[in-house]
Amino acid sequence: MEGGDLWKVYVDGSSNSEGCGVGVLLIFPQGDEIRLAFKLDFRASNNDSEYEALLIGLRAAKQAGAARVHLYSDSQLVAQQVNGSYEVKSKKLKEYMRAIEDARGLFDEVMFEQIPRENNEKSDHLAKMASSLHNWKTREVVVQVELTPSTELAPLAQEESDWRKELFVGKLVA
Repeated sequence: MEGGDLWKVYVDGSSNSEGCGVGVLLIFPQGDEIRLAFKLDFRASNNDSEYEALLIGLRAAKQAGAARVHLYSDSQLVAQQVNGSYEVKSKKLKEYMRAIEDARGLFDEVMFEQIPRENNEKSDHLAKMASSLHNWKTREVVVQVELTPSTELAPLAQEESDWRKELFVGKLVA
């Protein structure tokens, strides 16, 4: 697998009365897909969960061996803030922006693009599923519970590793 090939990562965050979750659709350069759902075991606003989606999507791509990544999100606010068009005012969102900048430095190229919600249905479905995880059983989607906000985690390591091992470390739910 060539590290210079472009990977596509569709992300979405969900925050509702049942909980918070993140959906990630990771598309390898050859077209293979991995669908990931992450239950956030901490309270997060809609914007927080959208930023978590970006960071978790970047972590998944890095662990899978990507060097060039194109991230797609349907959140206008987050996409515009990450691309520098909107100012980030909240202290918490500034922490997310710092974490994204740190993660961005681990790749040869990272592009962020806002897409219409209807073009992000797969990751939206995964995020909603993860946010209401107690109602779902699945064997087609990898589900991981995130106990800590991404801004409190150590930065991604630059060392080479077996992504299959690291991607699935954690509490898996089936």
